[in-house]
Amino acid sequence: MTLPTQDNEAAAGTPPHGPAVDGRWARFWAHPRTRATLRHPLFPLAALVGFCLIVEETYPFSDFPMYSSLSPDTHYFYVTDEDDQALPVKGIFGISASELKKIYHSKLTPMAEEQSEEAGKRIKASELGEADQAIAGDLLFEQLMPRIEGRSWWKENHPTELRLKRVNIHRDDAELSEIEKHITARKLPSQSPPAARPEA
Repeated sequence: MTLPTQDNEAAAGTPPHGPAVDGRWARFWAHPRTRATLRHPLFPLAALVGFCLIVEETYPFSDFPMYSSLSPDTHYFYVTDEDDQALPVKGIFGISASELKKIYHSKLTPMAEEQSEEAGKRIKASELGEADQAIAGDLLFEQLMPRIEGRSWWKENHPTELRLKRVNIHRDDAELSEIEKHITARKLPSQSPPAARPEA
């Protein structure tokens, strides 16, 4: 009885394996050109760009969209308390307002893509209804609420509700118009204020 050789295995559709293949891989990684490529300063950049293009627009990564012209419309998000007083996003969650916007769209965009597949036509995230936008806002709060643990801002402030607001900005010639929109709200458990120290 004869044992199958590597050529017979390859012909049968079985990938070759064994010391010969392992040796080729070892020589490949030990080759000076391979090592020089891995040490080249552009290699990490190329690897990062390739990775981001694969994962696309998934926070905190980006597929680097490019724009040939500026849109007359833009928007930003901010957070308020139950009295609609603006709150410091950095102090609450430890992220910037621009990161807040990116996380929100990382929740909303997949919903638009799913609905586009169901409808058989492209549906932009900006075209989704208020219910979908509120769901994306709820998902945003779900992701960010664990970040509040241990932050000094919460020891000094005790809001009962967090509200997510979106402000749409439109440029018409030299004039700018702003329209504010409520997205969603998150009720917070009641917090007992710190006990006052007894006077000496």
